[in-house]
Amino acid sequence: MQSIFELWANSCADNGTELWELESGDGETGLYLTKSKYLVNHDYFYDTPVYHVWENGKSLISTTNIGSAYTVWNKIKKKER
Repeated sequence: MQSIFELWANSCADNGTELWELESGDGETGLYLTKSKYLVNHDYFYDTPVYHVWENGKSLISTTNIGSAYTVWNKIKKKER
């Protein structure tokens, strides 16, 4: 059986959403970026990027504000030390 994190990552792939790992921790912990592209008049454009922070397979935040995402991520990194 897949974890919530794996289901989320697989759904991104299934829906054509790009998933980028910006920083990683232990297990299903990390800071990620998702974005989707769309075609308009033969040119591709990207929608607004969304930043996601996961800790041990649990989603903590999904936001378009990179500063907010890094604030949460930095707190996780401090706990791991």
